[in-house]
Amino acid sequence: MSEKIDEKTIEHLAMLARIELEKDPQKNKKLLLDLSSILDYFENLKGVDTTDVSSAIGSALVNNVYREDHEEDISDISLLKEQFPKSENGYLKTPPVFE
Repeated sequence: MSEKIDEKTIEHLAMLARIELEKDPQKNKKLLLDLSSILDYFENLKGVDTTDVSSAIGSALVNNVYREDHEEDISDISLLKEQFPKSENGYLKTPPVFE
């Protein structure tokens, strides 16, 4: 079991995460054991020799595709107004963002 985490650390993490710990000490003990087990697993992973393994770079080879912006003449906005659900006094009306 990992010695890096104790009950005080669990309480501190709960405070940072703004979660309330169980009142049952058995459940908190299980949480402590589970987290210690997870940390032990990461310690085991640190010992794995990865010198011959190529790095997984994922989407680093994907390039963004950009298009040129261009200006369009929208002199007749009546089609837009017809497609918009509501308008009032020449303005397009949207639902309120804040209530």
